[in-house]
Amino acid sequence: MIDATFKTIAKAVKKKNQFACLDFGTFIVWDRKARKGDNP
Repeated sequence: MIDATFKTIAKAVKKKNQFACLDFGTFIVWDRKARKGDNP
């Protein structure tokens, strides 16, 4: 059931670039430039 829920969320995000559900959360796709990270 959990896998099916996350698959449904993934399909919605792919289709509309966002998904919102009250009391659960909001998922939004953001495009960002690559950045250089430091590995201490």
